Amino acid sequence: MKQKNVTQITLGILLLTTAFLLGGCTGKEPVPEETTTVFTMNIEDVKQAVLDAGVFEDEVAAIDISYSEMLMGITASDFTEGMILGGSGATAELLAVFETADETAAASLKEKCEAYVAKQIQSYTDYKPAEVDKLNHAVVKSSAQYVIVCVAADYESAGTVIAQYFYQ
Repeated sequence: MKQKNVTQITLGILLLTTAFLLGGCTGKEPVPEETTTVFTMNIEDVKQAVLDAGVFEDEVAAIDISYSEMLMGITASDFTEGMILGGSGATAELLAVFETADETAAASLKEKCEAYVAKQIQSYTDYKPAEVDKLNHAVVKSSAQYVIVCVAADYESAGTVIAQYFYQ
């Protein structure tokens, strides 16, 4: 008789456990789909923040974006939106901000920007050696679909300002 009670109790516990587990599944809400955060950057905001930081010695002015190929070796197909500020030519100072189609395009564009800086180092070594330090400390950053290049006298402040736009 004792064996029969133990079997009935065990069977009862198994049935209750099964009912509990099955009952818990019926009322669950569906798991929401993963969402991805889209990273956006306002190019004009970046430009203004860098200008407000006073990082340039030279007076910089807007350069028509159609000159990006001649100036930096960057074609219009390399970016979807862009902006370039350049100095008088007597300095290497420059700010360029680009938006590309995706991360792959941004990585490719970043390489072109690094090549531009390397070429400028060669050019300024004989022309104006004092500018080489700025170029050696050029800020070249990319994240998501954005690329920024900044060659400035106060490269530390420029880097700090620009970093704020990548790590929001």
